[in-house]
Amino acid sequence: MTRNDSPKDESRFRFILETPKGEAGVYVAIPWFEGPAVWAAEPASVLGRDVGMTFWKGKELGLFGDVLPQQGGKPLAVLFVPEVGFDEASLGSTGKVRMANGASGTWKLVGKERFIESYWKLEKRD
Repeated sequence: MTRNDSPKDESRFRFILETPKGEAGVYVAIPWFEGPAVWAAEPASVLGRDVGMTFWKGKELGLFGDVLPQQGGKPLAVLFVPEVGFDEASLGSTGKVRMANGASGTWKLVGKERFIESYWKLEKRD
């Protein structure tokens, strides 16, 4: 068997962030193989923009704009990941958020899914 790993294979999460600036719905898509991990927020005013890229550092998931830390970017917010990770966390789980200005908030996991586009293919061998 060989595997056709599509960059569309990803884990998708939906959060509600509660911050001093208000509440926002945040969607995060994390590819299993290659490709950028991205996020989107509504309303954009809570994080200062509506879309961006993510970067993992240990048990922290940073939400960045166009510039990742390797290029000197600073996160707009950092979500502290539960010990079991987001994939294994139960809906309704909560955790801490640190905003760029140092303010604290919370996240609540309200949705998650695994989107799998890859497939297994049998190869005939002579």
